[in-house]
Amino acid sequence: QGWANILAIHLIPFMQMSCRLLSDLHPERLDLCILFPMPKVANVIWKAVKPFLRKDTRKKVVLVNGPAGVDDPVPEKMSRHMDEDMLNQLED
Repeated sequence: QGWANILAIHLIPFMQMSCRLLSDLHPERLDLCILFPMPKVANVIWKAVKPFLRKDTRKKVVLVNGPAGVDDPVPEKMSRHMDEDMLNQLED
């Protein structure tokens, strides 16, 4: 069912480019960027990338760890950033 998730390590260049483009071209357009699913090692990588971003951009990026299988529940951390209707759509 569906496509397999891409490995997080392959997302790093995309994360860097996206953050740079959003902060340079549209500094106030992005309210919040939730990156999910991310393995715990991504937190270490994120700590290395954060110093190269502007402080206001860093605050807008949230990494969420947890299983991302089709039958896995949405991680609790997501509910801090998304309302219940949106979370239900993710589970469908």
